[in-house]
Order: sequence, then C-alpha cells, then structure tokens
Amino acid sequence: MNPEYLPSAALARRIAWFAVGLAATALLLTAGLSVFSHPVGWVSWVLPLIIMVSAGMTALNVWHSHPRVARGLTLITLGVALIVIVTEVTQIAHR
Repeated sequence: MNPEYLPSAALARRIAWFAVGLAATALLLTAGLSVFSHPVGWVSWVLPLIIMVSAGMTALNVWHSHPRVARGLTLITLGVALIVIVTEVTQIAHR
C-alpha cells in the first residue's frame, strides 16, 4: 500500500477523541434521563463506557506505550460487549 494514502496517527487520535466526546455526551444524557425517573437499562450505562475505554486507548496512544494494558482492556471491553449483545438478543427473542 502506498504510504501517502495511509491516515496519519494524528487523524486517528482526533477521531478517537471525537468518539470519547460523543460517548461522554451519551453518558450525560443517560444520567439526565435517570435523574428524571425515566427507566434506563444497564446497557445505556455500559455501552458509552466501552466506547470511551476503546477510543481512549487510541487517543492516548496506549497501544504503543503500554501494549499489555491495551490487550487487557481490549479483552475486558470485548467481553462486556459480548455480554451486552447476548443479553439484548435474549430479551428480543423472549418478546
């Protein structure tokens, strides 16, 4: 692949910070809804946190500075994401 067409690391970090900002906004909206006594499921709390951890690792360049930590956090977030998917699919199947 031609190196001049590869995205820069700075672009990846900017996109990651944007994703962290969107996830933080979603978390704030979830907190706002729960304050006003709207029923909010646990998935609404967990998914923004997964996004924030995953994108934060890219934004902070953890993959290059601490690869073992990055692998561990990736396995944890993938495991939690799998739990979320299985739980949602079983809820949809039982409706």
